[in-house]
Amino acid sequence: MRTPFLRCSMEPEHWGERNDRMGTIAAFDEIMGAAGKDMPRPELSALQRWLDHTPDSELRRRQQSAEATFRQLGITFAVYGESDAAERIIPFDIVPRVFLPDEWARLSEGLVQRVEAINAFLDDIYGERKILRDGILPPDLIFGNPQFRPEIAGMRPPHGVWAHICGIDLVRTGPDDFFVLEDNARTPRASAICWRTARRCCASAPSCSDSSGWRRSTAIPTGCSPR
Repeated sequence: MRTPFLRCSMEPEHWGERNDRMGTIAAFDEIMGAAGKDMPRPELSALQRWLDHTPDSELRRRQQSAEATFRQLGITFAVYGESDAAERIIPFDIVPRVFLPDEWARLSEGLVQRVEAINAFLDDIYGERKILRDGILPPDLIFGNPQFRPEIAGMRPPHGVWAHICGIDLVRTGPDDFFVLEDNARTPRASAICWRTARRCCASAPSCSDSSGWRRSTAIPTGCSPR
């Protein structure tokens, strides 16, 4: 078994403790890096220059333009349990989030591991259900969930893949500290959202993405074929 790289941000027994601490922990600056630094990390200097030379009014205009585009294209979501709630646009920031090569190498391995674990879990729940027999999870947690589909029990999808595309919400709290806020297994909508938001981010901040040598994420849909 591989060593897990990414862990959940909150264990149930520590929810209250972590919530109490959230207001006292300084946010990690992904551009500047360590606290107290007055210069950006070299790899992100182009991004900092772009922010420094773009007026606040222009940043707001680009943000509003992006949000208007998302509404027109229907890049929205509804909150589970709020049947009469209006569709909301996907939260989006025109400032690109950049990972350095070594950071992404570590993150991608951990993210792949999590998605493989999600698929193994679904395969077991709709198959042999060893996780229930071994007492790791209580049956009511599964069978009492309105999202459980008993009609597909015993089925096995091609390649054993139940969740083809997962959206893993990451929170960064330090130079080497990443936490998973939640795992979203939404297929295939997540691919379209990711592709469209990446394209919009490149359009909103072209001066820093064109000249920096960054590897863009807009080619995501072309890499979705099974292994």
